[in-house]
Amino acid sequence: MNFRKYIFLCISAVFSMGLFAQSEKNSAKYLFDIDRVKLTGFGNTNSQLSLIDSKLAHFSGLSGAFLLNYQYYIGAYSYSLNTVHKWNDIYPSNYHPVDNPSDPLYVNSKLCFNHGGLMLGYIHNHTSIWHPTFDVKIGGGRIALVDENFSISDFDEHHADWIGVLTPEIGLEVNVTRWFKARISAGYSYVFSVDKTYYTDMDGNVNRLFSEKQFSSPFAALSFHFGSFGPRNNDD
Repeated sequence: MNFRKYIFLCISAVFSMGLFAQSEKNSAKYLFDIDRVKLTGFGNTNSQLSLIDSKLAHFSGLSGAFLLNYQYYIGAYSYSLNTVHKWNDIYPSNYHPVDNPSDPLYVNSKLCFNHGGLMLGYIHNHTSIWHPTFDVKIGGGRIALVDENFSISDFDEHHADWIGVLTPEIGLEVNVTRWFKARISAGYSYVFSVDKTYYTDMDGNVNRLFSEKQFSSPFAALSFHFGSFGPRNNDD
């Protein structure tokens, strides 16, 4: 073979391999292909009915999240108790109605309860007008007692306790407009890490002040969502 032809073929092969490698580089696959992810977001109001100590309770709150491809979302939520739940008067530990009568330490107490944290969710078949959703909230919060005759603040609270909350939820959503949705849902709110604090009641009995079963319960919720839930008609 002619030496010049040999050199030419070698250079051509190297150049072809470079082009092939460049092509492979341009078509490389990634675990997370950012170019194919449509990132939007939404905010929503929450209204929830559940039970506290077997009595009807109403919570309200706000949430916000990043929405990926109009299907998956991750964000944060918060809930606060609105209804009034009175608690028993608390007497001194050595109180006895006959042997050692005395005035209560705390009277007219009502419950304060709020929690918030991480929110993860999935929207199935989001292009349909009606579609199911799946959601889980993982957070923490605070329960405490406050005299119902005073304004609620940290200075008025007593017997405060930090707790954890796990809330799986399934819902049905309706696309009202491209930027507005409504959702009805149901789930279960599991409250854990409640301190084992005891108190003395007016009969002289020692009881648990708070317990998980008082706060853990099924619930129903209504929420209104505002954000970007689909492409405009002229979007790709």
